[in-house]
Amino acid sequence: MKNSSAGPVLISMVVATALCLMLLAACGGDTGSAPEENLTPTPYPTRLSRAVIEVGATVVPIASQIGDCLIERNAQCPGADLREADLGVIMVGQHPDRLPANLRKSNFEGADFTNAFLERVDFSEANLRNANLTNAILISAVMYMTDLRGANLTGADFEHADMEDAMLDGAIFCNTIMPDPEFATASGSKIINDDCP
Repeated sequence: MKNSSAGPVLISMVVATALCLMLLAACGGDTGSAPEENLTPTPYPTRLSRAVIEVGATVVPIASQIGDCLIERNAQCPGADLREADLGVIMVGQHPDRLPANLRKSNFEGADFTNAFLERVDFSEANLRNANLTNAILISAVMYMTDLRGANLTGADFEHADMEDAMLDGAIFCNTIMPDPEFATASGSKIINDDCP
């Protein structure tokens, strides 16, 4: 006696195989030609910065210590020399290859961060009173409840930074890029020149 259900089962398998092949082709399966590599950066940063590097490039890890300053949460580094410190996120293509430093609740009162790369660094509840952040890159940094009173913010870039409840009394603003909550410009930031000579 012949199995009469073999025909419909065979047809179902052929249809399922065809659907799988079409789905594979639509999702970028091997079609004989090399797919184009997409190197478009993520929405943050909004412009090419030191955070976006070429695929295959060597990424230097964040230093665990700079001078006498341990780079960690609750760090106690008043007056530290952190000029040109490289503590920000590094993106390879669209993926983070190096996470930014977590400096929450740290004490950097009077520290020098001139020309430092601090993109996406978490300074939540940190003390940066009277710190020098001249030309520092703080794009998308977390500055929630950060004490920046008396800090020199000349040329600092806080584009897309979370500045909620940051203390800014007496801070020096000259060519400082700050996030604009009203998004008055196309980039969503504004330049503040209140203290320029």
